[in-house]
This record gives sequence, C-alpha cells and structure tokens, in this order.
Amino acid sequence: MKTPVLKAYQQGSTLSTGNKEYRNWLKRYFLNELKDDLAKKGDITSNALLGEEKATAVIVAKENGILAGVEEVIFLAGLFKVDAKPGRKDGQPITKGTNILTLSGKARTLLKIERIVLNMLQRMSGIATATGGIIRKTRNKVAVAPTRKTVLKYLDKKAVYAGGGATHRIGLHDAILIKDNHLAILKKKYGNYMEKAVKEAEKKQKHAGFIGIEVKSLKEALEAAHAGRKIKKVPFILLLDNMKPNKIREIVAALRKEGLRSNVLLEASGGINEKNAGAYAQTGVDVISMGSLTHSVKALDMSMEIQ
Repeated sequence: MKTPVLKAYQQGSTLSTGNKEYRNWLKRYFLNELKDDLAKKGDITSNALLGEEKATAVIVAKENGILAGVEEVIFLAGLFKVDAKPGRKDGQPITKGTNILTLSGKARTLLKIERIVLNMLQRMSGIATATGGIIRKTRNKVAVAPTRKTVLKYLDKKAVYAGGGATHRIGLHDAILIKDNHLAILKKKYGNYMEKAVKEAEKKQKHAGFIGIEVKSLKEALEAAHAGRKIKKVPFILLLDNMKPNKIREIVAALRKEGLRSNVLLEASGGINEKNAGAYAQTGVDVISMGSLTHSVKALDMSMEIQ
C-alpha cells in the first residue's frame, strides 16, 4: 500500500512504454524531433556517402553517473527497425567507459537517430544523477521531487524517477494545486480567500490525485490547515514556498501545537539547491521540490561509436 507521500507525489510507474498514453507521447516526440532535424531534404551527408550498409554502434559513458533513458531508446530503436541491446538498466550507476547500449541496423538509420538518442540519454542521465546526489545529501529523510519547470516534460519526470525521486504532478490534469496567482484572484473577491480556495477544491476533487495550496506565512499555513482538516479522500498538501529553514520549522511546530500536522503533507519549495537541500530535509517537511533538477541540469557526457 502506498504511503500518503507516494500516493500524492509518485507517478513514475505510469511513465513506461507499457502505458499506451506514454508510448503514444514518446512516438510523437521522436517523430517530431526527427522531422525537425531532417526537414524536407533528409540527412544529406549520410545520403551522399552511404547506401544500404549495416552497422553496429555502441553508446559509451564518458563520466560517472546514474543511467536514465534506456527504455525510451529501445522504444525509439524499434520504431526504426534497429536492434537495441542494453548493457545497463535505467536507475543503475554507470562509470566512465561503461557500454550503455549496442545498436545494430542500417548505418544511415543509426546516424539519423544518433543525436536524438544521445540528447535524450545525456539529459535524462544528468537529471537522474543530480536527483541521486540530492537524495544522498538529504539522507532519505524526505522525498525529492521536481517542479513543472521541465524542458522535455515526461522525459524529465521519468529521469527524476530513475534517480530515485518522485515525479510530483505530471500535468495540470492530475491534481489540484492552488498557487499564488489563483489566490491573488480570489483575494480580490473574498476576505477568507484561503478557506474559500480549500473548500472549493474539496468540493471538486473528483479527478484530483491530491489537493495542495501554496502558503507564504505562518498565518496562511494555519488558515489553510484548518480549512482542509476534513479532507480525507486525497492527500492534502501545504506548499511552503520560498521560506528559510527556520521559518519552516516554526510552521511545523505551530501545526503540531494546533493538532494539525498529521492532517497535512508539507512540501518545501523555492530556492532549494544542492548546497542547502540537507538543511531543508531537517525541517520536518515530507517533500522538497526543486526546479533546478530539471531547468538547469548538466547533461551526462556520452558518445556513440560505430564499431
């Protein structure tokens, strides 16, 4: 049985080629990438030099890290009648020189998909590696999740999952998360805007994986927690945005004093990075979410070598 944190934040198992929706999205993504790359003329270099030759290529790691994107490359290879044999699985550690995948097929096809394959593997493995690093720094005291500040959308989320993190929301469709701009609009209409937001969300939670609300002060946190104390069907989350660790500890203590801590999940977000993640993990929150996992990640260096 899933814990409340996993129920709210973890959808990694849906990001699999066994899931038809994910499979269809991947196919659209790959074909669009290839269409942009080839335009109307195709790969004019390979077309000028090569015929129907067969070739084998090995994708090799050029630095240490955590691997992600293998499942997606195997799926892409299948679309183009390329045989793909993995040397490692998603989520496994790799070192410099590791043979990640062996691809066999028409030489022109291998060269046609080379950059799409490498871009995806390098970015996803970079994200997985960064996620694993944060988890080590937090000593597994909290769940680590990305925000929606993604570049490759589902692939970025899948990479966090491969690195040991939680996916958080996949899109706007799967949870109710009341952010500052929602509240800014409600604030103009209602004096009790925090309570109003939570109550309306509770009424319309039918398709929501969780209900969450962003709070920026102790006062807002207590108001929201009181308003959501009867929410039981789905996890109820307080998103503690852009707060220093000391402020978060103050809110955690106040919620405990009011008997409200067990009714909510607490997520710290905003300004969290590799240097301070450990401090945030010690505040008593359940989850830390980090935009930096996906919006400014360093790709893991790899190469594809024709044998």
